[in-house]
Amino acid sequence: CNMKTIITLAWRNIWRNKFRSSVIIAALTLGLLAGVSSVAFMNGMIEQRIQSVIHTELAHIQMHRQGFRDNGDFALRIQNTDQIFSYIMNRYPDVRGISKRLVINAMIASAETGSGVRVYGVEPLEETKVSDVAQKLTDGSFFGSTKKNQIVIGEKLALKLKVKVGNKLIITMQDGDKNIVSAAFKVVGIFATDNAVFDENTVYAQFDDIGHLEGIPNDEAHEIAILMAGRQNVTAVADSLALAFPQLEILDWQHLSPEAGYLVDATKQYMYIFLIIILLALGFGIINTMLMAVMERFKELGMLMSIGMKRIKVFAMIMVETLFLSLLGGFFSIIAGVALVGYFGQVGVNMSVWKEAFAELGYASIIYPYVTLDIYLEIGIMVMAIGVISAIYPAWKAIHLNPVEATHNE
Repeated sequence: CNMKTIITLAWRNIWRNKFRSSVIIAALTLGLLAGVSSVAFMNGMIEQRIQSVIHTELAHIQMHRQGFRDNGDFALRIQNTDQIFSYIMNRYPDVRGISKRLVINAMIASAETGSGVRVYGVEPLEETKVSDVAQKLTDGSFFGSTKKNQIVIGEKLALKLKVKVGNKLIITMQDGDKNIVSAAFKVVGIFATDNAVFDENTVYAQFDDIGHLEGIPNDEAHEIAILMAGRQNVTAVADSLALAFPQLEILDWQHLSPEAGYLVDATKQYMYIFLIIILLALGFGIINTMLMAVMERFKELGMLMSIGMKRIKVFAMIMVETLFLSLLGGFFSIIAGVALVGYFGQVGVNMSVWKEAFAELGYASIIYPYVTLDIYLEIGIMVMAIGVISAIYPAWKAIHLNPVEATHNE
């Protein structure tokens, strides 16, 4: 009785009771499909949050004077920004865009009410290369003309201040000499991102307007934002820039937004824990099924051992049967998962019913699930492992039969 014979016997054995084998394969398929779908949904949700952090709120890398992020000190500005721009663009081909920003905490007021905000003074053309806020406008434009004192505000802030495009707002802030300065700005655009907190607290104005109001030279800025072509080389570029400009604090998006960095680190851990729990639950079902199969075949197994089939081969046959069941369930779940995730990855899962709740947490309400190939491979490996583990006890029971007693068992 060679290995080929054992494999043939194992395959035939699992189909001797088609209903029972079909039920366990279906249970494995549905259980693993639920796990794959949940992982894909979580991946899509987290990836969209990370994309929002990078492309809307922060960019891949930011540069500041040391201490600026701690207290927002108006005087801590980066000098010679034009030279820094030239250095970065000439040295790092992966850089897609650079934008300098003035960042000032201010009060903004309408005829109805007021609110505290963070004002970003930006050069519109350069800002569109590092931020997608201009693509998220619900009304107006992202500084469509060269007129002075224009602002673009978030939709939630517009609702709070009860203003719309064309209305004027008063921005009040401190200048470098600690004097209070104010100016009227016209709302020219309103944006809505996936982050309600960002929309309520963020205002964009033109760099020259804020610089003139605050008395800041054109080649100075509080912040330089850098967007890369992808996330692969971000850390290496940030480290290289830190060496080139030791007087500046240079951080990538994971350090600028620790919660987003944590999501990246924790996603796979949660995925493995979730899938292992599902597989353990399914493993008990496999054990139960194979134990029933062994109990029903006491006499048959006893006869096989009586005519000379070695216990190790009986053990191998039960192991192969269990592995077949596991692999079939895993195969069908992966096929179904690829189809399901592929479909919803294109059309999205619409969670608009909870749009406001999602926005408060900074997440999109339409989720595009996805699963990478390596996750499918890992699921396949885990299915094989749980199949082998689940087979051990039923196979152990089988080889500890007494052949004489088993052949007389009815």
